[in-house]
Amino acid sequence: RNLNVCSKQWYQRRVRGGLSGKMAPNVTVPMNFGIEMLDSPTHSNLTLNTSVGVVKASSVILSFNSPVISHMTGTLHMTSVDMLEFGEQAVRLFVDAAYSGTSNGLTKELFRDVNKMSHVFEVNWLSSKCNEFFKGMCTAVKTANYDELCYLFEEASYLFKHLKFTEYLEVVIGKVEQLTYKQQFLDQYLKDAERLSTFELDAVLLLAGEEVSFVIKALTRQLTLKFKTQEPSINHAEKYLLDNANLFICKQSNSLLFDQLFNFLEQLPDLKWVLALYRKSDQNIQPTFAQPSKVTDECNVIPNMYMEVNHEMDKRELFEWVAKTDKIHNSLMALEALETWYLYNKSVQSY
Repeated sequence: RNLNVCSKQWYQRRVRGGLSGKMAPNVTVPMNFGIEMLDSPTHSNLTLNTSVGVVKASSVILSFNSPVISHMTGTLHMTSVDMLEFGEQAVRLFVDAAYSGTSNGLTKELFRDVNKMSHVFEVNWLSSKCNEFFKGMCTAVKTANYDELCYLFEEASYLFKHLKFTEYLEVVIGKVEQLTYKQQFLDQYLKDAERLSTFELDAVLLLAGEEVSFVIKALTRQLTLKFKTQEPSINHAEKYLLDNANLFICKQSNSLLFDQLFNFLEQLPDLKWVLALYRKSDQNIQPTFAQPSKVTDECNVIPNMYMEVNHEMDKRELFEWVAKTDKIHNSLMALEALETWYLYNKSVQSY
């Protein structure tokens, strides 16, 4: 009887202490707790709600593996956890891993969900196993196969988007560079750029690196085809890439490609944006101006139907002014300013 009382008191102290390492300080994971215990109704006191069903598991075993679940069950006293963004099969594998101490059964199809769960619930040993699995998939790619590389790139982009995790991207970029397949991959990947999120477009720019001309070449090719069949326009993905690409590098490394790009962009209705983009491509141009670039006498200012244009500005200063001034509100006003400046300078040169 005394032994039972002591055992009960010990158990109550442990429960009050939560389900963290205090419960069994000598337990280290991964550990094989016995996969046969998974379906036991006696041990399975925690319900995991998945996207299509439920998985029952032991809160103790999951808590040993995950400090997040330990807090949920030991401190918040939760008896169920919503994992609704994950499929039942992936959650089952996540639980299997916690019970067995292995990542056996991890497949390409389940990798994304299991990998994300390992990070969300801070199961560090399983995250390491997922890392090894991903690197193994990269190592297995021996030839420049677009479908295989696209899968790896999108998985890495997914982690970059949801967990701000760049290590996987670095691995894939290394593989693409090893296969000397960067230009071909970007050409294919950007054919349907409009479907891509900003995080995926950021990943594209990370892949391009110093070879940003590869991205510009792909965009220029698409604009060539697009402008042949429809009115000049640019979608959000193309605009995002151009806004965030280092056009200075492109301009220095491939001036012909740079000029070809702007030959197309000049046809867009948003000329003010095009001029601002051109301005960003030159490192020597200051980003902001507190004062007008030049102060001149009123006789040196040409009036036109919209605003006054300082004809003493050179072409670069004119582009800066058009891109920055609050006096221009649409592309027609920008065109009028450019034309006025051009006609005046042409007449001066003739004189």
